[in-house]
Amino acid sequence: MNQQDLRVIKTKKNIEESFLRLLEKKSFSEITVQNILDEALINRSTFYKHYSDKYDLARLLSDRMFQEFQDMLENRFLASQNREVYETIDVIYEVLYDKRETFLNLWKIHTAEVQLENEMADYLKHRFISAYSSGFIGNASQMDYLSGTYAALTMSSLKWCLNHDYDTVREIVPPFVRNILLAMQEFRQLEHKCKEHGEKL
Repeated sequence: MNQQDLRVIKTKKNIEESFLRLLEKKSFSEITVQNILDEALINRSTFYKHYSDKYDLARLLSDRMFQEFQDMLENRFLASQNREVYETIDVIYEVLYDKRETFLNLWKIHTAEVQLENEMADYLKHRFISAYSSGFIGNASQMDYLSGTYAALTMSSLKWCLNHDYDTVREIVPPFVRNILLAMQEFRQLEHKCKEHGEKL
C-alpha cells in the first residue's frame, strides 16, 4: 500500500469520526457538510472527493455496520449447541460494545436510505424465520409473532447493553442469555413431541 492510499484511509477515517462526533451533539437533520468540514478541519473539495453529500457518508457508514452485524449473526445461527450459541452471542456483544458509539449514533438516523436500527431488526426477524420455520407446527401468524418478538427483544437488549457500562452488562446479561437458550431448547423439544403425536402447542 503506497502513501497515497494511507492518506486516503486517514482522511476518510477523520471525516467519519468527525461525523459521528457531531451526531452526539446534533440530530442528523441539523448537521451540514460545513459542520463536518469544521469538525474534521478539511476543505470542501476534500470531502466531496470521497462523498457526494452527508447522506452518502451516512449510508456508507450504515452499510458497513450492517454488514458486520450480518456476519456476526450468521455465526450465531450456524451454531447448533447451546454452548456454541452462547459463545457466539458473547462475541457479538463484545464486538458491538467495542463499536458502541458508532452504532448508537447511527441508530439516531432515520431517512429513506439510512435506517440501520430498522434494518438490523428486520434482518433478525428474517434470520429467525429462516432458522426455525422448518418443522414449526404453528401457523404463519404465530411464526410472524415469534420472529417479531425475538427481533424486538434482541434489539432492546442491544440498546440497553450499549447504553450501560461493560462490567454491568457482563454481570447481568449472561445469566439471562443462558435461561433464554434453555427455554428455546425446551420449546423446540415440546414442539417435536407435539408434532410426533399430531397435537398443537
